This record gives sequence, C-alpha cells and structure tokens, in this order.
Amino acid sequence: GIADPCVPGPITEIAVSTVSLGANEVGSERWKRLYDHGEALLGQVQEHVEEARGSLDGAWRLAPDDVARAKIAVAMAKLEGRLGRFDDALVWAQKAATLNAGPAAHAATARAAAQVWRWPVAATSWARVAELVPNNAGAWRGLAIARGSLGDDRGALEAAERGLKLAPRDPDLLRVQAVSARALGHADTDEAARAFERFRRPDGAAQLRIRCAVEVEGCAEERLPVPTRHLR
Repeated sequence: GIADPCVPGPITEIAVSTVSLGANEVGSERWKRLYDHGEALLGQVQEHVEEARGSLDGAWRLAPDDVARAKIAVAMAKLEGRLGRFDDALVWAQKAATLNAGPAAHAATARAAAQVWRWPVAATSWARVAELVPNNAGAWRGLAIARGSLGDDRGALEAAERGLKLAPRDPDLLRVQAVSARALGHADTDEAARAFERFRRPDGAAQLRIRCAVEVEGCAEERLPVPTRHLR
C-alpha cells in the first residue's frame, strides 16, 4: 500500500555520549570537555570567536600531559589567528610544534598567516603540511591559494591539481585551477572555467543565511556551533 507520510518515522540511535558535571566530574574528563567546547567555539563568526579563550585557558591549566597540551596549543594558535594576531598565533604554533603537534602546528601557522595576507609564510607552511600529509585536500587547497596570491600561477596550478585528485568538486581548488590555467594560457582554460562554474558556491548564500537568521525563529541560534540553552 501507500506509505502514510503523517506517521512518525523510526529513530535509529547511532551513538550516545555522557558527560559528568559538578562534584562527580573526573579531572581528566574536565580538560577534554573544556578543550572540545573551546574548539567548537572557534567555528563562530570572528566577532564572537574570543568566547573560546576561557574554555581553552581552563583546558590548558588542567591538561594532564604534553599530548593534551599540544592539542590545546594548536587551538590557541587558531584562536589568535582568527583574531588577526599573527605574532601571538605564531608563539602558540611554535609551542605546539615543540610539543610534537606535527602537521597541525604548521597548519595553524599557515591559517594565521593567510588571515593577515602573509602569503610567503602561508605558502611555506602549507607546503610543509602537504609534504607531511599528502592525502589532505585542505593542505593542497591552502597551498594553491597562497601560491596564487603570490603570483606563482604554475605552482598554484600544480597544488590545485593535486588537491582536486582528492576533492574533485572543491570550489576553491577549481577556482585556482581556472584562474591559473588562464594566466598560463593553457588550452583547456574554458573547461576549467566551466568546472568552477558548475560547483561554485551560490552568490546569494550569505543573503540566504541573513534572511534565515532574521525571518526564521531559532535559525540564528541553531547555526551557532555551540548554541546556548537557557534552562528554567
């Protein structure tokens, strides 16, 4: 027969996570909870990203070992980078590197440099990340953008093509490929441009987000990485 669309659908529980708060909270759990909270808050818009500092500071004070401190140092580098404080971000990234954070420390440096248009630093750092984790499409994306911003069209195209093997629909990689191919006079420039046009982000995406926040009840709050719930 025909399925009734008004019947509630089945709910499948994929995973369950429990956190203990208050007097029964274990110290080793608390640093991780604060770290996760701070990391999530880093996804907010720039004017609110400072809210992550309190949780990350708390996590740093409670970190049980160097592995934990390395993760928090990377997050602090991301925070300072998002705020455009490159020198402070570099201090935390270097601290993370000393704590063996590996590629994450170089990536934090690269993002912070790109935030303030220090493209030589960004290119060098992203190249190091791509060398250490060549299957990371984000590293090739960052490297392609940095090289393109430096006017290195050949290097940008090479990085974009490496990244597109991993993420063939990535709009940023497709954009760099199209722009670099045109600058270099490649025969397949039109094909590259069509690929970018097909998968580019909608021009009106920002306006849609603003309309959602203004016109749809709860939309603005639900778009936050860590929405606040006021309990009564």
